[in-house]
Amino acid sequence: MTFANYKKKFHQEGYVVIKNFYRSMFVKKIRDSLKRHFDFIKKKYPEYNKKEYTFDNPKNESLIKLFYDSVKMLPCTIELLSFSKTLSLVKKLYGMKHFGFLRSAYGFRLDYPNRSKFLTQLHQDYHANLGSPDGLVFYTP
Repeated sequence: MTFANYKKKFHQEGYVVIKNFYRSMFVKKIRDSLKRHFDFIKKKYPEYNKKEYTFDNPKNESLIKLFYDSVKMLPCTIELLSFSKTLSLVKKLYGMKHFGFLRSAYGFRLDYPNRSKFLTQLHQDYHANLGSPDGLVFYTP
């Protein structure tokens, strides 16, 4: 699909799916950074330093919340937001040069495998983002 088709779909339907947008090595780098941060939290807070709490399945709502809240401050999160390919896409989709990030509205949605309960519901990631009706959400599973 050409970029013109992506842009047309985005403006018609309000979303567009671009598969393999980020290179796998970039995604791995971000994931590794998040895992190191998770391990750091486990060491810092003894109540979470249990073998059954893993990055892929933490099994503890308090630990998940602590991780989720702190991830927003990590350099890897800022790097993902300010990645040149991401910024270029935003400029091209909206046709504008100036935009910004909502101070508290960025982060990672944490949907762990085999969980029926999620920390946040999908509506918070998309249309109910109260900071801007023109907000753009990137979803990278």
